[in-house]
Amino acid sequence: MIWLWVLLASLAASALFAVAAVIARRYEQRPRVVKRDSLDCQSGDRRPLPGVVLPLSSHGEQMLAKIERKRQSIYDTELLEELSVEEAKIRSGLEGEHLLDAFLKSRLDDKWVIVSGYRAHKGEIDRILIGPGGIYAFEVKHLSGVISCHGDLWWRDLTDRQGRVVKQGVPIEDNAGRSPSEQINDAVNALERLLKKNGYQVSIVRGVVLTHPRAVIGRLDRITVDFCFTLATLPLDSLLRVGTPLTPEQVRKIATSIRRHHEWFERKTRENLERRFNRVTRIARA
Repeated sequence: MIWLWVLLASLAASALFAVAAVIARRYEQRPRVVKRDSLDCQSGDRRPLPGVVLPLSSHGEQMLAKIERKRQSIYDTELLEELSVEEAKIRSGLEGEHLLDAFLKSRLDDKWVIVSGYRAHKGEIDRILIGPGGIYAFEVKHLSGVISCHGDLWWRDLTDRQGRVVKQGVPIEDNAGRSPSEQINDAVNALERLLKKNGYQVSIVRGVVLTHPRAVIGRLDRITVDFCFTLATLPLDSLLRVGTPLTPEQVRKIATSIRRHHEWFERKTRENLERRFNRVTRIARA
């Protein structure tokens, strides 16, 4: 009888171990729920991946879509011509940004993150480059002619295809009247303050890149940015040695911080527009 009880006990133990093994396998196969917030700044976070373009917004594409909607409801010839001019400017800017993207991606390894379209209350930064050599901000201008500046005043002399000057002193500024250096400095200074508030004591190297193949740099007096080059003459290797060195972990965390601030700003902008629309709607109904 004793041997029978021993046999039954061993069979029962084997059965329990088998059941436990099945439960363990099923638990391992069960989908894990990960909190979104835990991905932002943990050491295991691989979002965004270095070496890829991190697109934060497609502001240019949004503007083109808005122009197209306006065009469908406007019949005035003069207004249609103004829309065509604005559309040409936006498409030119997008072309320049794509040229810079191709240039950077062909020369950088997977330790770098290219941030495109960062927007905040002080404006947009066309491209931000984050990597071992620091943080770099680029204001892209896809303009032909001879580009010159004196301090924050920028202009260009228009040239024909033979390089002869046909018009002098054309101002270079955005719709708010800001020059390229004012655009990049306003946005970068605000971003530096944000990063320092988050514990990153880094200086952002900022400059202007002229991507048009017929762009020529003229006289740059008292320039207020760190660099200004045409895309053909941009000395990327030497430029990327002047910033504040960063570790791979710092690169990921700074890119994540920039992304989160951009998303917060976009969300607040949408909420403000919705409140304004609702206010106007209430007044119209009253």
